[in-house]
Amino acid sequence: MIQILTVVFAVSHLACNNENKPRADAKPNVPAVMHGFTPAYSASYVMDSATNTETILELWKSWKTGDLSTDRGHFADSLTFASADGTVMMGQADTLMKGMQAYRSSFKGMDGKVDSISLQETWRFDKAGKIDFMFQSVRKGILPHCRIANNFLYGN
Repeated sequence: MIQILTVVFAVSHLACNNENKPRADAKPNVPAVMHGFTPAYSASYVMDSATNTETILELWKSWKTGDLSTDRGHFADSLTFASADGTVMMGQADTLMKGMQAYRSSFKGMDGKVDSISLQETWRFDKAGKIDFMFQSVRKGILPHCRIANNFLYGN
């Protein structure tokens, strides 16, 4: 009986390795082109795909400048947009892009009033690397004071 307990103890002791070694193949996927945007996240955060990130940053830059004409190539033939105000648009990308350009162009005559929101966007890429879905959620007001530790967001 003592031999069995000794073997069980030895095996369980060897199996419990709490050492945190970084994987040799884990490398941060930092985009080469940031399009003028500066990320605000933990230095230990690793993105899924630098290519996908660069695509989204390029789309944000196009939205900021107001010219979406070069963005069509980033989208699948049919897609879905679910905006933060509850509007859902589904259909052919060409039709939706025309609508998005018209919507974005409507902001040119604004009086310069600035409003702040916390916007979360989720973008889905298909197997061909084209966007086929985008979901937004928004929170108005001031962001809570937060800190990031071990890739988790904590409120203070």
